[in-house]
Amino acid sequence: MDSDYENIVSEGDIPKLLTDYSSAAIYFIEKEEFENALNALSQSEELLEAITTQGGFVDPDFILLTIHNSALCFQKLGLLDDCASYLDGCLYNIKSKFLVTTDKNKSNTLANKLKKAKYECRAHIQLCAVLSQLNKHEAALNHAKLAVKKSHAIINDCLNACIDHLQRHRKIISSSRFRSRVLEHPQYKLFESPHYKNFHDSVIKSLPILEFLDEKLKEKNTGKKNSSKPPKIELRNVLGVHHHNDWIYTYNIEDVMNLHKITLFDLKSNYGIQSELTRDLMFDKIFLLMVSHFCLATEIRFLAGVEKSQFKGKEGKNWHKKAIDLARHFIPHECPLYNHIKASFEKNYKNDMAATKKSIRSSRKMDTSFRSKRAKTPHIAGFDSNSQKQSRPRSSSNMRNSKQSTEKRLQIGIIPQGPLQLPPEEDLNNISNIIMTEPTPKPEKYQKFDEFQDFKHKEISYPVKYSELSSKLTKITNENSIKSESESINPEEIIISSYDLYGIYSDSEDSQKDSTGGKNNETSDEIERNNSGTGGGH
Repeated sequence: MDSDYENIVSEGDIPKLLTDYSSAAIYFIEKEEFENALNALSQSEELLEAITTQGGFVDPDFILLTIHNSALCFQKLGLLDDCASYLDGCLYNIKSKFLVTTDKNKSNTLANKLKKAKYECRAHIQLCAVLSQLNKHEAALNHAKLAVKKSHAIINDCLNACIDHLQRHRKIISSSRFRSRVLEHPQYKLFESPHYKNFHDSVIKSLPILEFLDEKLKEKNTGKKNSSKPPKIELRNVLGVHHHNDWIYTYNIEDVMNLHKITLFDLKSNYGIQSELTRDLMFDKIFLLMVSHFCLATEIRFLAGVEKSQFKGKEGKNWHKKAIDLARHFIPHECPLYNHIKASFEKNYKNDMAATKKSIRSSRKMDTSFRSKRAKTPHIAGFDSNSQKQSRPRSSSNMRNSKQSTEKRLQIGIIPQGPLQLPPEEDLNNISNIIMTEPTPKPEKYQKFDEFQDFKHKEISYPVKYSELSSKLTKITNENSIKSESESINPEEIIISSYDLYGIYSDSEDSQKDSTGGKNNETSDEIERNNSGTGGGH
């Protein structure tokens, strides 16, 4: 059987057979006949396996094409385990040394490097989503981290390409040798070339966007507002988003999470670095950056809810917030993908947002009241009003008022007049009434009687009758205070309700959780229904 197979299929017929199998599979995928597409791809896979086991050479693009489209069919058929295995095979093969293109002029170009990095980033995001649906959140988290790393590398490589171009451009302009060559030989007028002009314009437009993203990515992920500000120019105008019939206004989460078919033309084509700075591909990079951070935030939030987890919910919130912050300056707010990620943030962190708003309001009220007090009582530097009042000479009217006040206090017995004299025994009741009666509170400036305070704390040996009176009055005072305390405190009022303490009156946590592990609320559900096309486990 194997000999008949070898006689029928020659080495020259292999590329044609692989192309036919791939074309048939793509035809069935477009017709959404995924089982038929999978049959064609399985035949292509068997042929590739037979060739590689016999030591034959196979174009690596056919391997990636077969494995990728097979993963797509498995995802559409709901066979997520097989989909995850084939996606993992895609990542292995694209990094394999056997997949290095034979064209030496193309293998080391920056455009090919970026093309490969974008495919890897997207595959890590898709594999993260599939593993998350399989409840393999730790493995999904690892792929989310790799997706974030790849998205950062893409932005950094594009930024370096723009900087290198501008440096070469300035050197050419400042070179006297080049200027003389241009004057003598008009055919060297590089700056007048349409290709050079278009590329230079793309660099000028893309540079502020890439610089802003690079600064944002370098900031620490603390969840606090950072000092970096967006450029003064309107970044949406730079990218050219003007019309509502643009594809960006229909781009949703499924366009990133779900796999899409690839053709041999997609793998073979290479448009150079200039295409990477065009409007559509710049948006594609921003979407990858946003969704990779969103995947990382979602998986951290899942794992934070597990017992004995090393992750905290606040960490996931910070990554989620960063995903929104990276895109809000570029993506139209009508974009379904942007709305999906923003609605997910509001849904899962609603309580935290309410607490933050409440603390901000209270701090603003305190700040306002403090400022109003400061406005009413202006303070002069180096001037102490209290010390000035004490050192200020007293006027005759103040002394007169003070003298009258002292005479009054002498009359009612607050300040002792002369040496201590005990009253007769029959007037003890009157004395008790005098001592138990509190004087009318006076203004603050009349409450400083140091002599009386010193006198009150002196230890004086009273006669027996007066000491008995003092103990009697002390007993009466203690009884009154105990009685007042027992009347003012209600034991039922100080009991803390266990329902309030543990939140038993709140709804069940399980009934509030959605497919992403967050809590449902009416506002978020309405947003999700409006964006019904967004879907997805994330």
